[in-house]
Amino acid sequence: MLAVTHAAIAATAVSFGLGTLEPGIMVLAVLGSQLPDLDTSESLVGQVVFPISRWIEANYPHRTVTHSLIATGAIAAFSSPLLYFLSWKAWCALWIAHLVACFSDTFTKKGVQLFWPQPVWCVCGLNPNRRLTTGGAGEYWVLAVALGLLLFNAKLTSSGGILKQTSEAFNLRPNMVQLYNQNASSAEVWAELKGVWVSDRTRADGRYFILGTEGSEFVLSDGKTVFQTGKQLIVEKLKVQPGEPATLQVLTVRVTEEPGEVLKQLLRDDAAVFLSGELAIDREEVLSVPTISKGLETMVSRAGSVVFQNAFLEEAIAVLKDQYVTGSLTVRVITPSPWD
Repeated sequence: MLAVTHAAIAATAVSFGLGTLEPGIMVLAVLGSQLPDLDTSESLVGQVVFPISRWIEANYPHRTVTHSLIATGAIAAFSSPLLYFLSWKAWCALWIAHLVACFSDTFTKKGVQLFWPQPVWCVCGLNPNRRLTTGGAGEYWVLAVALGLLLFNAKLTSSGGILKQTSEAFNLRPNMVQLYNQNASSAEVWAELKGVWVSDRTRADGRYFILGTEGSEFVLSDGKTVFQTGKQLIVEKLKVQPGEPATLQVLTVRVTEEPGEVLKQLLRDDAAVFLSGELAIDREEVLSVPTISKGLETMVSRAGSVVFQNAFLEEAIAVLKDQYVTGSLTVRVITPSPWD
């Protein structure tokens, strides 16, 4: 019974601590939770590796050497190849589960020698009658709570994880920026926004694609115009929502002389393309930059140049016609286009 309780507690702790319920990670957590009981041949793991457990049992008292911080450190050291062959989460799952299992045993009547080889028994709870007994009613309550928390975390994970839920509940912008950064390279990321336009205080509620971030603010688009929270939009509530799988490719393009052909090669029917950077132009007097009423000015004319900031490729091509230019542009290609 104790083996099952250890497994449930360790799996719950690892799932919350590492923010994952990956099957491989959970298997390692369960394995790590059983390692403290290598010191008895009556335990489940002790029966599996009987020669090892029998030797430890014969040389060390129960809940001493294998239930210590030294044992946790040894497990972390010997399992370090997991960092190379699997992941840091896999490595952490093993020794964290061992440590949690040892700590949970401090709530039993006997306790553990957590600081072995010092012969000090660590016991939580001043009243011996309130400490847990293996197989007793208290252990069943602990098991039920651990399983309940594990199921609760499974629900959180399926909804984006505790970071996402906390960020949305308290509108924590830095955490939302982190969520965007975690997903932007492999998926569309959308902002479910409630707020108003700065220009006229009319409602701006809607679903906007996130193009990027500026500090703790978001650069958004509805497929026609680009906006920035804190500038064009006053945000009352914002949720970050990963969407369909997508890829983000960032290129640097050198543009010289007539830019039309170079930029037209970037046009994609299945992608949205945005430009950032500055180009020197030769005919400022004929440059026609569109005026934006509510959105971010993605193209700005300066003395002898035009500056792009998340400008739609199609609009940039139209503005630069009949111009000779020089300079470099950063090109962001999102495939497929979020607005197809």
